[in-house]
Amino acid sequence: MRIAEEREQSLDAVAAPEQVWVGKPWYAHSGLLTFGVMVLAVALGFAALVVPWQAFLGLGLAALVLAAVVRSTYLGLLVAVWWMYIRPDEFVPGLSRLHMQKLLVLVILVALFMRRSERMPVFKPVAPQTWAVLGILGAAALSVVFAVWKGGAFSILDRLVRYSVYYFVAVMLLKTEGRVCGYIWTVVFASALLAFLAIHNYHTGDVVVSGELQRAIGANVLFQDPNDLAAAMAMGLPMAYFSIWAARSRSGKLFAAIAVAAMLFGIVFTGSRSGALSVAALFLFTLFVTPRRGLMALVGIVALAVLWFSASPEYKERILSIKRVVSGQSEDPSATIRRMAWDAGRRMFFEHPFIGVGAGNFPNVWATEYTEPGVKPLWKNAHSLYYQLASEQGMVGIAVWGYLVLSIFWSNRRSRKLLCALESRSSPLYFLSYGVDLALLSVLVSGVFVSILYYPFMFTLAAVAAAMDRVVRASVGDTGEASTCAVSVVS
Repeated sequence: MRIAEEREQSLDAVAAPEQVWVGKPWYAHSGLLTFGVMVLAVALGFAALVVPWQAFLGLGLAALVLAAVVRSTYLGLLVAVWWMYIRPDEFVPGLSRLHMQKLLVLVILVALFMRRSERMPVFKPVAPQTWAVLGILGAAALSVVFAVWKGGAFSILDRLVRYSVYYFVAVMLLKTEGRVCGYIWTVVFASALLAFLAIHNYHTGDVVVSGELQRAIGANVLFQDPNDLAAAMAMGLPMAYFSIWAARSRSGKLFAAIAVAAMLFGIVFTGSRSGALSVAALFLFTLFVTPRRGLMALVGIVALAVLWFSASPEYKERILSIKRVVSGQSEDPSATIRRMAWDAGRRMFFEHPFIGVGAGNFPNVWATEYTEPGVKPLWKNAHSLYYQLASEQGMVGIAVWGYLVLSIFWSNRRSRKLLCALESRSSPLYFLSYGVDLALLSVLVSGVFVSILYYPFMFTLAAVAAAMDRVVRASVGDTGEASTCAVSVVS
């Protein structure tokens, strides 16, 4: 019996080898964890006595956002892009003092440094948009040196650096089709939210009045002006429309269709003539590239008719005044100021053709140096992206910003040609490349009458175009043929 027992014990030892603990198990630290939780609970309890609950909630939201950024750099990028457009720190108590946009940039860069394997090299292969963005930063930095008001130029440079960080992070992280689509869906969601907030503001009386027309305003300072708000929604409109064709699920298609409708109504409620012109241009150019052209033309005409007949008489009168203003038959006060601003912009450009008067310096220089004696100075912007660019950054700025625009169109065209070579014209990226092209077109049309040069629109579209081009090129061999198509096809 003794021999048998020893044999069984030896067999048990072979079948179940000894377990060796590496470090202490989690429950060994239960005392320390309990003490930490108690200290945190007491600290939060005392904080709740002196800090308003709204601010307390805002700080909790900030902590959750930053924790999500640390957990996933890609998720942090999406949150940062959404935050850049919506700016919840302006209406959520407790967030305003944290400078969340700059804090998000810092945390994303730290998280990206800690996860080197998650990113792609920026310069292998280098996208033409990257050189354009670097050129824009160089032009803005140079304008600080020659600016009339150096503080204003430096403030614009700080903003452009922040947008450029988002661009470079996007180029490094958007390395798959799914991530590119997720980035575009984030922009569409942000644009749709701006539209819903504009509709809400209009119906609650949070408006500005132009004559007898009530115009919806945005929920944050960036899009407080109705024309700027309309430009933001017009940029998101074609990306939302082509997301209908790119979406794989019915719920995605439904959300994109709702976003399109919300943006159209939001643009109407802003009362923006530049927004109306952008919608007209988008409708015409979309007909050339959309699937099911005849059906979409009919749907578009019906939708525009519904918008027109449901609009207020004051809005119709404002839109019909475009023809009279262009022909010179009549001018309202805003058109008069716009013509004065354009005249001042031309004079600034001819007198400072190389680098301009400095980024962000147009209002200051117009009021102090280009106002006729005896005329009340107007501290207003250029009322045009093109006059703003020419007067503030001169030929240098025109060259680098123009190169950025051309590079976006060129990269999207090349992506579509490569997708055709892959026989993947049903790919989501194929449709979304048209959405980015038309989004850029809307910015260029809106920019005729609105000063939106230093807004995030160009950088957002440049990041999508560069990432899309790199993803598509990665699925093509050196011969231009696809050995294995890495882009999924939607049936």
